[in-house]
Amino acid sequence: AIQAYDGHYLSAEPNQQNEIIAKSETVNTLETFTMVELEKDFVAFKSSSEKYLRFDEKTQQIFADGKSIGKKEKFHFIFKK
Repeated sequence: AIQAYDGHYLSAEPNQQNEIIAKSETVNTLETFTMVELEKDFVAFKSSSEKYLRFDEKTQQIFADGKSIGKKEKFHFIFKK
């Protein structure tokens, strides 16, 4: 699960056009993501619906509708202690 700054969990709800929103207070299937390690500090996230998180440059939103890992499905992962 991925938790937002306000304590809510990111959720990939199919009835919201697979838009990722931080509104859930608990972790269930829709709030579960698999992190896929890629090259040098990059990762992809797969939702419970088997779709990858995708960044939409036009709307500046993240959707869980990527069919494969491409440029828009890669995220730079920074681990801070």
